[in-house]
Amino acid sequence: MKIYKVFDNGGESTDRFTVVTSAQRYYAGYWSYDALALSSNPDWPRGFSQWCTVVLGKHLGKEIRFEDLPENVQKHVLERMEED
Repeated sequence: MKIYKVFDNGGESTDRFTVVTSAQRYYAGYWSYDALALSSNPDWPRGFSQWCTVVLGKHLGKEIRFEDLPENVQKHVLERMEED
């Protein structure tokens, strides 16, 4: 599983960042992807980090580079991808 795309919704929701992986499936007329939804503080007790399935679109926010994520979020993503 590799990182396919990264999105930032600018803080409109708790899961500000969405890291979309290369794992995809076709269902009910749509391609969906495994993704990790994250807050800007995913390691904190009130932070957010959850695997989910997404359909690509504007609702995920602006596409950014992985390197544009805060350092703590980058580290968290790499750790989660390694363990799952």
